Amino acid sequence: MKLSPTSVIADLCWYDIQTRIKNVELGSFVIMPNHMHGILILNGFGKSEKLVGLVGSGGLGGSGEPPGTPPPDSPNEKFSRISPKPGSVSTIARSYKSAVTKHANRLNFDFGWQERFHDHVIRNQTEYELISNYIETNPAKWKEDQFFGYGGSGR
Repeated sequence: MKLSPTSVIADLCWYDIQTRIKNVELGSFVIMPNHMHGILILNGFGKSEKLVGLVGSGGLGGSGEPPGTPPPDSPNEKFSRISPKPGSVSTIARSYKSAVTKHANRLNFDFGWQERFHDHVIRNQTEYELISNYIETNPAKWKEDQFFGYGGSGR
C-alpha cells in the first residue's frame, strides 16, 4: 500500500501512542487509502484487555471511580461519568485522531476523519489471531473493497 502524505502522518502518530500512554501495546496495524485498522492492547486494568480498532465507547477499568471523580452531589457528576476516562480506548482514539489532524492541518493537507469509529473487544487468542490476520492481509484485498476508487486520502 502506497501511503499518502497524510497517511504517513497517521502511521507515525500510531507508533507514537505507546510512547505517550503507559500500559498500551500496539498490535497489528495498517493504513488503507480511506481508513485504518489497529489493535491496541491495554494492560493494567485488572486483566489484560485486547481491543481492536479506534473506539467510541467508555473507559475500561475496575469497579471503582477514578481519582478526581466529583462527589455525587456535584453538578459535573453526570459529565464525569459519561466522559471517556484517561487510558480508555476512546481517549486514546481521540488523542490519535487529534494528533494526525493537527499535523495534517499544519502542513495544509486536505484531511478529515469520519465522525465515529468502531471497536471490538478481542475475547481470546484465536479471535486475536483472526483479526490480526485480517488487518495484515487487508492491503492485498483493497481492489475488492467496496470503497476502492474513493478517496485515497488515508482516512
